[in-house]
Amino acid sequence: MRAMQETYSFFINKKIELTKGMAFLVLLICYSYFGEALDTVLMRRFSPFNRIYVCRLAFFALLAGLTVWICIRFLCYIKRNWESLFLLGITPFEFLLLFFLTNTEVLFLQLYLGTMLFWIQGAEGGIALASNVLWSILIFLAGVMLGLKAHTGSLTVIGSLSAVGLAFLLGTGRLNYSMVSGWVMSESISGMFGENYCFFVLLLLCLSIFWMLGLWMYQRADLSAIADSQYAFHAYWIGDLLHRLSRWCIWKKNYIWIYRNREFLFWKLSAGVFFAMVCCLSESFLAVFLTAYGICLVTSFYLLEVYRFERRNFLIYFMSDYSYPRLLRDEVWGGFWLLGDHIFLLFALLRLRNWTELFYLLLLAAVILLLSAFVNGGLFAFYPKKQCTADICVTLLKLHLPVVQVWLLYRWIRQGKKNWEHLSYEYQA
Repeated sequence: MRAMQETYSFFINKKIELTKGMAFLVLLICYSYFGEALDTVLMRRFSPFNRIYVCRLAFFALLAGLTVWICIRFLCYIKRNWESLFLLGITPFEFLLLFFLTNTEVLFLQLYLGTMLFWIQGAEGGIALASNVLWSILIFLAGVMLGLKAHTGSLTVIGSLSAVGLAFLLGTGRLNYSMVSGWVMSESISGMFGENYCFFVLLLLCLSIFWMLGLWMYQRADLSAIADSQYAFHAYWIGDLLHRLSRWCIWKKNYIWIYRNREFLFWKLSAGVFFAMVCCLSESFLAVFLTAYGICLVTSFYLLEVYRFERRNFLIYFMSDYSYPRLLRDEVWGGFWLLGDHIFLLFALLRLRNWTELFYLLLLAAVILLLSAFVNGGLFAFYPKKQCTADICVTLLKLHLPVVQVWLLYRWIRQGKKNWEHLSYEYQA
């Protein structure tokens, strides 16, 4: 056990774990405020019946999304760490325990969001928390079990058959909205949201069965075969596919690559929830615009990660005929979507009701495009020189200088083009 503790201390990134802990603490402190704000938003937009219906659908989506997340994380974890941990003498059970300890955000999200959805439906605090503890363990076991079978191809067969069956039911009219609504709001489903204790006992029984089944599958699984399997999940396959399909899709590759960063994902989700609340609670476009702009300013710091990634591609660019205007165009376009994808989606869903709101959306898009162009212009003006967070801060300060910003952007573009045309391999050193 001591060996596992030492392995865990070297295995984790202490800065990331500290950041997660601080984020968890802030979210716990603001739990009542977020819960009341979400409840207010739902009350303004839905009737009591539809409010409960939306909460239940959101809970099912939460279970499915976290289960898939655990499955993907478990496969990546095996492929990345199995061989090194096996050589260190870590037992399979300790290997699984390490995976659980390094993915506590899944447990936290299920407890936090699941309990909030239960509370909105009127469930008692104790039973809501206890139920979501069991649900979090269940989805963890389900994700691991799916990961253990992913390399066999059985999931592909099951998924294909399920898709065909669902298409058949929808096409023949045997599955429709009223049937789904009736099932979701039925008495048999109501029990799982704290309306009686029988479902809690049933959930505890299912957890015991899942635990024994998962342990049996895990003991019989060959983790080394999963790690070496070509059928297990590859984190790079989407980017590789896009890169092969299109000659000029550098921005798509970078856009998908940055989403592999868990810190970036957590920021996007947190910022998206906050922006959605502002969209629903505020009638003023100025408040919505300033919130979106502030979120994009913080997100622009992640463009530095894209720039660092492109620095590692220096030799490829040095040997190719890739022009600087095309490079900057692709980086600006990729940065535009990186900064504003969740903003555009939430604004369109929650605010877009008339032509005036469409004009506001276009105005917001133009500002975000300018922000992407300015930050990327400042970063790539001296490519492949090293850049740091302080450089982004200075660039953002210059962005808010009237008139001067246009001259700076023009000068950066000219400097970047001149520098790109006279690249020498010694720059990389």
